[in-house]
Amino acid sequence: MTRDEAVTLLQSRLSRSNDTTIASSIVLEMRFVQEQILEKSATLPWFLISDSINLSTTSGSELMAVPTNVGSVTGRDFLRELEQDSMYIQDPIDLTWIQLEKDDLNALHNYYGDLTGQPKKYALINGYYHLFPIPDAVYAIKTRVYLREPRLTTNIENKWLSEAADLLIAETGIFMAENYLRDAGIVASFRDAVMQARQRLQIVHEAREHAARIYSMGGEDN
Repeated sequence: MTRDEAVTLLQSRLSRSNDTTIASSIVLEMRFVQEQILEKSATLPWFLISDSINLSTTSGSELMAVPTNVGSVTGRDFLRELEQDSMYIQDPIDLTWIQLEKDDLNALHNYYGDLTGQPKKYALINGYYHLFPIPDAVYAIKTRVYLREPRLTTNIENKWLSEAADLLIAETGIFMAENYLRDAGIVASFRDAVMQARQRLQIVHEAREHAARIYSMGGEDN
């Protein structure tokens, strides 16, 4: 579903199909919902998880920028690290990938100071990874993270619209009903729709988590 299709559908649900002036407001509210509500939630959906991203250090600098415009797609920027994944550095000699440990920046500064070498640990502050020891060469790094979806500034279909259009439309509907229509009944209806959409998303998430996994009793193979 494209952005404009979602806008048309929401107009219909708001009984404002012929109101051309409200369409632009829906677009703005839909962008707000995606960027400020859904992508800043405590939990994020699977479809925001990136493939493996290749980064590289800068010799003599502890700083390495977080991924932005991944895949040359404007707006596909770093949101958050994965809970179950981390960052890996390639050993330049045997080419194996070694997991980097995350730590507190002050602790890393106090422990390593200006020591240089192959990084072993990192901290994440705002838009930069801080690597320690400070890289003494260019090292290959790979990671997987949550990424923002492209913003709905044009008539595109991003993953919020292809995977969770029900949630995006319902959340936007709440803002429209509260702030434009001032209709408590419609607000309540959209709140119910949000709850159902979130439940559906959670069920799909859990199904994906458990698919193809083999469980055993007591940690033994059966």
